[in-house]
Amino acid sequence: MSDYLIFWKSFLVGISVGTACALVGVFLILNRLSLLGASLSHASFGYVALAHLLGVNPFIFSIVSVLVTGNVMRLLIARGVPADAVNALVFSLGVAVAVLIAGFERSFSEGLLGYMFGNILLVTDGELILSLIVSLTALVFLLLNLKGLLALIFSPEMAKFRGVKGSLLEHGFISVACGVVVLAMKVAGVVLASSLTVLPALSALTVARSFKETLLLSVLFSWVSVTLGLLLAIAYNLPPSGAFVILMSLIFALSIFFRRFASLRRKATAKVNKISLG
Repeated sequence: MSDYLIFWKSFLVGISVGTACALVGVFLILNRLSLLGASLSHASFGYVALAHLLGVNPFIFSIVSVLVTGNVMRLLIARGVPADAVNALVFSLGVAVAVLIAGFERSFSEGLLGYMFGNILLVTDGELILSLIVSLTALVFLLLNLKGLLALIFSPEMAKFRGVKGSLLEHGFISVACGVVVLAMKVAGVVLASSLTVLPALSALTVARSFKETLLLSVLFSWVSVTLGLLLAIAYNLPPSGAFVILMSLIFALSIFFRRFASLRRKATAKVNKISLG
């Protein structure tokens, strides 16, 4: 396969998954569920190992299994189990299952290692199609339920008054987030998957002045990181996942600097105006 075709397939997957992760990440952070991505990606690691053992498609098996796991986690949290405890349980259990199965079946332990760090350059046609479907589903869900999700974040009582079915909507969002997390695992691996959902959104929340701007900037930051990361990975034979996360971290650092600079500039302007008026 030519480098040209590999790049465009990887680019298409990266942009579609990056868009979904950037949008979902904003809602995860605002709902104080940023650790969900890390715990579910590690749970999917165990499901990938189990899929290899059963001889089924690991990508599809992971999406279905993680979807069930995410909704069970939401039920446990809703019933009063501490969220950090639930995340820690799922996080450790997923890795434990993968390690245990790899110990029994050493023949595919190296294949499992590839899922730890991911490689978007090795994406198959089937994974490309599935990535587009899941990403598009996430985008449509968020657009159709944007007002309801915002109401649940900022005023659950008002959302209930307006007839928003909170529990149903929350489980729908968790299901979408689960699919996106599995896609992120394919792009960046188990170790770095949560970075795709957290870093662009966190950078956008740092500098944006409105919710709409937050969503747009989150997607933009993700696109820039994926595009430059792919170019650097192909040009210098670097791991794509590492390049993505390094660039996203740099953007986050720049966003903090920009916010600090803007704050100092406003204070200086206000001081000058005060002296002028005085």
